Amino acid sequence: MSFDEVGFRLVPVYKRMWFFKGEKPKSLFWWSNKKLQVFAALEEGKKLYYEFHVAQNSLIFKAFLSNFIEELDKNKKYVFILDNAGWHKTNVIINYLAKFSNIKIQFLPDRKSVV
Repeated sequence: MSFDEVGFRLVPVYKRMWFFKGEKPKSLFWWSNKKLQVFAALEEGKKLYYEFHVAQNSLIFKAFLSNFIEELDKNKKYVFILDNAGWHKTNVIINYLAKFSNIKIQFLPDRKSVV
């Protein structure tokens, strides 16, 4: 199983704009850090499991994992492939997944160690 997350900004941020030479630029700018986070797991390259959240941290990732693990066959063995996101490697996640004898964790190589 491979896992990943993505965030979508809910309010656009304008970084460039047009104005006539010699005039002072005027623009609307909304300052917002509101995002929609999507946590997802791809099971055997066939089935996509996902949830929407408003934040991205280890406690929310643990909640996602908990819901996902409930859907899995308890008699099968699984390898969870995670990238090096900080919330994947916290003690909260490592200790939670250690409770499951049928789940092993594999982290993708860190880009620094590949070079």
